[in-house]
Amino acid sequence: MIKLKPQDKWPPLVGTDNIPALILIRDTALTLCAWTLLAYLLRDLIYLIWDYLRYPIFELTASTAPDWHALWMQLQPYTLYIAGLTAWLLFWGIVRRKTLSASAPQPQPPALTPEEHALTLNLNANDLRSWQTVRNQVAHFDENGTITKITQGPMR
Repeated sequence: MIKLKPQDKWPPLVGTDNIPALILIRDTALTLCAWTLLAYLLRDLIYLIWDYLRYPIFELTASTAPDWHALWMQLQPYTLYIAGLTAWLLFWGIVRRKTLSASAPQPQPPALTPEEHALTLNLNANDLRSWQTVRNQVAHFDENGTITKITQGPMR
């Protein structure tokens, strides 16, 4: 089981200071694998650009120019599809422009203090503070939607 460092701040934000080492190693390895695969798939283009930019500059010396006609013949069937999707997006963007621009972005409201937060939920502020330190818990509600009891939840 992976052990995490205890949270110092509330709310617990995902940052680089509380991520386990195995997760960092996994994410780094997967990122490097993805970039390596992308470079492998684009190796001919990378070689062509390198050959074009090395001395003598702006001349292909070790490679041959691509067959643009053959490349266009392979990509041509997709042009109608791309044009259709572009027209579809443009049409609905114009039709719904009033709806899309009707709501102005609202600024983030200031954070609630524990007392204000507890007051909005009809809770005791000290209970709320103690619940913020527990990692996993189950809230029990009554028929009015009020929290009646908090219990430790199963760790999964």
